[in-house]
Amino acid sequence: MAPDPSPRPRWRLARFDELSPTELYELMTLRQRVFVVEQRCAYLDADGRDPLAWHLWARDPAGGPPLACARLFGPGAGGAPASIGRVLTAPEARRQGLGRELMGRAVTACERLFGRRPIALGAQRYLERFYEEWGFRRVGPDYDEDGIPHVPMLRPGDDAARPRGVERGRVRLRPIEEGDVDDILGWVNDPEVVGNLAAFSGEPFTREQELAYVRAMRASESDRVYSILAADDGRYLGQIGLHQIHWRSRVGRLSVVVARREEMGRGFGSAAIASLLDLAFADLGLHKVWLMVFEHNHRSRGIYARLGFRVEGRLREEYFHQDRWHTMVRMSLLASEWDPPAEERSARAP
Repeated sequence: MAPDPSPRPRWRLARFDELSPTELYELMTLRQRVFVVEQRCAYLDADGRDPLAWHLWARDPAGGPPLACARLFGPGAGGAPASIGRVLTAPEARRQGLGRELMGRAVTACERLFGRRPIALGAQRYLERFYEEWGFRRVGPDYDEDGIPHVPMLRPGDDAARPRGVERGRVRLRPIEEGDVDDILGWVNDPEVVGNLAAFSGEPFTREQELAYVRAMRASESDRVYSILAADDGRYLGQIGLHQIHWRSRVGRLSVVVARREEMGRGFGSAAIASLLDLAFADLGLHKVWLMVFEHNHRSRGIYARLGFRVEGRLREEYFHQDRWHTMVRMSLLASEWDPPAEERSARAP
C-alpha cells in the first residue's frame, strides 16, 4: 500500500481587521525573517499598507508558524491595477510546490475579489520566469529596491475588466470626466430633475463644488461613477454610479439620474442600470447591489422591481427633504439573481 500523502497546508484569506494579534505578529515575523534577515534588506516592513490589504497565508495543519504568505490589494485610483506583494515562502517550506500554490491562490483570490482585472507586482529579477508561468509580463526596465534588482510585471485582465465604457442598446456608459461638469450643472440644481433624490436637497451646487466632486469620484477606491450617453449620437443623458463599495463584503450602493427632462420615461434609465449591473457583477465581482428610494416614488420602484431588485425594508422618516420627512425603501439585488429582462439583453459592445 502506498504511503499516505503529506497533509496539505491550511490556507486562510482575511482582511487586516480580521487578523488576530497572534496572526499579524506571525505574518510580520515571517516577512522580516525572509526579507530583512535572510535577504539582508534594511527596510521598514510596517509600511502602513497592511490595513488596506487582504492577507493570504498557509500554515502546516499540524500547527506552527505560517509557511507562505502574500498581500493582495484592490484596484487603486485613476484605474491603477490590483496588485500582489510581499510574496514569500519560509526556507523550510521551499521546493515543495508551495510557492506555486501560493501564486495560484493569490491570482484566483484577486479575480474573485476584484474581478478579472489587470494585476501588478514588483518581482525580484531572478523570479521573473516564475511569475511568467502565471501570465505576468515585464512592463518596464529593471529597478533597484533595497539593494535587490526588481522587475515591474503585469498580468493582463480581460478586456471587459479594464476601465472603459459599456454600451447596451440605446445607451453607453463611460467613466465620469472633468469635462462633464457643465452638463452636470445643467441638472444638479433643477428641482424637477432632483426632486426625488434626497442627496441633492439644500443649497445650490457651484461649479467648483461639482469639479471637486468629479475629481474625488475619479480618485475614489470605493466609488465607480459613469456618465450616461446616448448610443446613437453621444449626447449626455445623466449619471450613474456605484458608491460605498465595501470590497471585503463585495457590496455597493446604486445611484442613477436621467438629467434631461425630455429624455425621461424613454427607457434610458433602465438600460443604464442594466449596463451598470453587468459591470458590478461580471467585472467588479460584487455580490450585492443596493439602493435607497423614496417610498412615494412608485415609478422608480417599479423600474427597480422589473430589473429584479427586492425590497429589504422601510426606513421611517429617514430623510428631511423639501420641508417634510420622507420614508425610504431599501432594495437590493444579488449577483445570483441578476437576469435582465428580454429588452435589456442586447449584447455588450466588444
